[in-house]
Amino acid sequence: MTYGAPDFIERETESTDKKAFEIWHYNNLEGGSIFVFVDLKSSDLFELVHSTYRKELSRPNWESYLDQ
Repeated sequence: MTYGAPDFIERETESTDKKAFEIWHYNNLEGGSIFVFVDLKSSDLFELVHSTYRKELSRPNWESYLDQ
């Protein structure tokens, strides 16, 4: 939690066609930034796959990581 607690977290659970993911929203970080974490291995360990914060990983096609 390098940037403190997020202002809001969106959570989507795993389904038959999509992996579980979370989107953390920080309202006061560069005027509003998101961090997207995906449970890539279905192990309850979420990994950062995209962020709009310029100092972090940016993969605009992050939704491709959700495919089962």
